[in-house]
Amino acid sequence: MYNYINGKKRILNILSNNTKVEAKKSIPKSEKNFNYANGIKSWISVININISNYDKIIKNDNTVLVAKVLKSFSTEVIDILNSDDLIRKIGVEGNHIYAIYSTPYKNNIHEVALLLGLLNTYMLMLNKILEQKKIIKIKYKIGMSSGEDIVVRAHKKETEVAGEVFSQKLWIGNALYRAINLSKLKSKESIIVDSMSYKNFIDEWEKINSDCKEWFKKVDDYYVADIVRIKFDAWIDEGMSTI
Repeated sequence: MYNYINGKKRILNILSNNTKVEAKKSIPKSEKNFNYANGIKSWISVININISNYDKIIKNDNTVLVAKVLKSFSTEVIDILNSDDLIRKIGVEGNHIYAIYSTPYKNNIHEVALLLGLLNTYMLMLNKILEQKKIIKIKYKIGMSSGEDIVVRAHKKETEVAGEVFSQKLWIGNALYRAINLSKLKSKESIIVDSMSYKNFIDEWEKINSDCKEWFKKVDDYYVADIVRIKFDAWIDEGMSTI
């Protein structure tokens, strides 16, 4: 049972202690590098993929079908987001999935940006399969943002919630917030990235593809695109035959 008297003591302790925020090149993977009295400030990049027609999907009376559609979405998206070694956190909510990466250098931000085309092409494949099976397709947007944010330990001790260990890290800053908001924007294009991400990855991208600036269109203070993985996309167009 929650003890509110002890809760008050903990609040006063948090507000009065000398929390130190250290600037570091990258965010460590291990929880051992974090304690309750310190925080780390470092560059991160966030990708968020949002299902814009989520409300319509879950209103389907066939709850088993709904579960299958959302599981098909989440399982593979999580695998793609987790495929890069820069990953530090993945969060799964009902209508969106986000991933936080440690990106201290421009080439790291570019490395994360390369996942945008893979995610977009996967969603094209998933929707093609859903269409063939006459199941409602998923409308989606992918947002990306970068910034120098702070991460702190959220709880003194490891906490178990319903049999699972609760995440200890609290991410403070604009990158996650921006990525989520960008993925909620109305746009013909599926990919939306903030200016901070774009200006850090575009020069790196240009080193391997001189046409890359033509893929992105500036809108207000962000960029939109519909990039895909060429071989993957061609395989979809050719019917996705099993090799």
